[in-house]
Amino acid sequence: GGGGGTAPTTSAPTPTQDAANVISLYSDVYTDIALTWPTVWSAATSVTDVTIDGGLVKEHLGTDFVGVEFASLDVSGMTHFHMDIWTPDAATFLVKLVDFGGDGFGGGNDSEGPIVYDGAANPAPAQGQWVSLDIPLADMQAAGLASLTDINQLVFALTPSGASTIYVDNVYFYDSNAGGGGGTAPTTSAPTPTQDAGSVISLYSDAYTDIAVTWPTVWSVAASVSDVTIDGGLVKEHLGTDFVGVEFPSLDVSGMTHFHMDIWTPDAATFLVKLVDFGGDGFGGGNDSEGPIVYDGTANPAPAQGQWVSLDIPLADMQAAGLAGLTDINQLVFALTPSGASTIYIDNVYFYTDTPPTSPTTSAPTPTRDAGSVISLYSDAYTDLATTWPTPWSVPNNTTSDVTIDGGQVKEHLAINFVGVEFQTDASSMTHVHFDVWTPDATSLLFRLVDFGGDGFGGANADTSGDVILDNASTPALTQGSWVSVDIPLQTFLDNGLGSVADLNQIVLDPTADGTTVYIDNVYFYDSNAASGGGTFVNGDFETGDFTGWTLTQDPPGGGSITLDSSGQGGRAGTVARLVASGSDVDGFQNVVIGQVALGAGTIVPGDTIDVSFDLFGSLTGAGGVVFVEVIFLNAAGVDEGGRNFVGPAAPYTPTATWTTHSGTVIAGTAVNGSQWDVSGGVTLELKVACGAVVNGCGVDASFDNVTFTINGP
Repeated sequence: GGGGGTAPTTSAPTPTQDAANVISLYSDVYTDIALTWPTVWSAATSVTDVTIDGGLVKEHLGTDFVGVEFASLDVSGMTHFHMDIWTPDAATFLVKLVDFGGDGFGGGNDSEGPIVYDGAANPAPAQGQWVSLDIPLADMQAAGLASLTDINQLVFALTPSGASTIYVDNVYFYDSNAGGGGGTAPTTSAPTPTQDAGSVISLYSDAYTDIAVTWPTVWSVAASVSDVTIDGGLVKEHLGTDFVGVEFPSLDVSGMTHFHMDIWTPDAATFLVKLVDFGGDGFGGGNDSEGPIVYDGTANPAPAQGQWVSLDIPLADMQAAGLAGLTDINQLVFALTPSGASTIYIDNVYFYTDTPPTSPTTSAPTPTRDAGSVISLYSDAYTDLATTWPTPWSVPNNTTSDVTIDGGQVKEHLAINFVGVEFQTDASSMTHVHFDVWTPDATSLLFRLVDFGGDGFGGANADTSGDVILDNASTPALTQGSWVSVDIPLQTFLDNGLGSVADLNQIVLDPTADGTTVYIDNVYFYDSNAASGGGTFVNGDFETGDFTGWTLTQDPPGGGSITLDSSGQGGRAGTVARLVASGSDVDGFQNVVIGQVALGAGTIVPGDTIDVSFDLFGSLTGAGGVVFVEVIFLNAAGVDEGGRNFVGPAAPYTPTATWTTHSGTVIAGTAVNGSQWDVSGGVTLELKVACGAVVNGCGVDASFDNVTFTINGP
């Protein structure tokens, strides 16, 4: 919903808090502390830094929960915790801070303060748009966080579990008593709306065509109300405000789901907003009604001062608060405290419907499995078997067609009861079936495989079938309005009644509710024991401005850092990767690692030569610091069983104050001690900065640039 697709196209609102009043975990605006994001115990398919609208954002795909760990933080001088979130599909969002109580994890006095955004005490996250959360730390303390002096973890969780996507930016603590950092007026514009104009009724926004309004009404109480230009766009400025009314001709908004406005205040402590419905007989006719929503730090958080705050209020909440009807809306009223002394800037005031789109606008994920381990029925990525899709016995059998979406072919099934697909294949060498599904309205979908037993339909050998049902409780969950990638073990169908996979002849797609729409792509059987898509080495010079292609690890968390550095150290222009380790834990042990995983999977063979080169710069800041560059061998399942070899000499490298180029050749599958290992799952290149067991003494600061990785024949 929200018109925002599956990923944001605009950046989160730019923070305006003064840096001196902020402790930042993740933001382009501030200097971040060292942390591990995600932790090794997080449950998410993928967590990466991506560039959106020119800035880095944390992307989390297939998310159940994610942990962030950092060295002990004393935030007792802060008042709020801030983060910006954007999700296309999450229904609820839980966020909590964890305090270790001064004696480390599990010391007996750990505490946490969870805040849940689920539509009850707090509104559920609005899908398809940036939502700014400003959580009073007092609220987390009221929820169970015992202390603010030893914060070590941030944890957030989503539902649907394991299937949700979330983008996160601008994660920081701040002190609101220090003036909010935003001055007396905003210097940046409010977030640009992304709702489709066709699903919006606008009262005030540069993004849409506005209806005629009277703003302010003659009965408003404010020292001044005017249109001012901020960051190139018009904004409503209200000075010395008690309350302000906005009037307009009767509006029927019964087809809308939400009311939106962006607000910015340097000083207001509370904000009340309400819509007024005249009940069809004009003002004072006896059946006027209103639905006030109050942002005061109780049911809803108070407005964060000094920054844009986006409000997306379900009209159902206003109805629950007293608004009797939605067919004759005539007034918008808002009020502030301190009364008569508060300033507020308002932009992007509109009603919208959060009805999901009726068809996908982006393609399904591109398959990466090797064609040699795939039997494809329908995919642009592979050569497909001959199929009849739909069969004549599908109901209906004339609403299925191939459509082009985002440059690729997709099977579109409009208003179907069920659809059959016929083919013939022996899938006994395969382990799974895969398909991608997108639906605007189906709540459940049955996927059936049918085996004819080797003698055709209805032969002496009994035809058998096995069903799997996707719904909101399945794994993965069937989510409306986004592509869902489904991988089902063939054994599941056998367990559910399918007699064999040696003569598969039919697939049946059957939504529970007749007349629903389903898009399908990338339908194929595959062998999970075969290597999956050879990885390609990328971004060896780090000039993408992020760690695209690289995985980042700190073991144990804290005591080290991984950053991109463009300060020109050692006279080197451009961007380099900087890894810092220190022996500050109880054993003095610390590994700080960046790597690229499963390179050459499915193509590399034992005996291939692997040439690696890199530039190294830095220094040892204490005894015991070392630098290793190594190649790790992965088996067919992509698992590191222990085989590896060093690039160059077996002894570790020592960084120096002069950039130095190092290189070496590794023989794929041959370990440092000469033992032989499987490499069918590819190899991993690791750049590791490590500290040994020198308590509080070890230290190494190393930077890498111009990393190359080439696989050659034997």
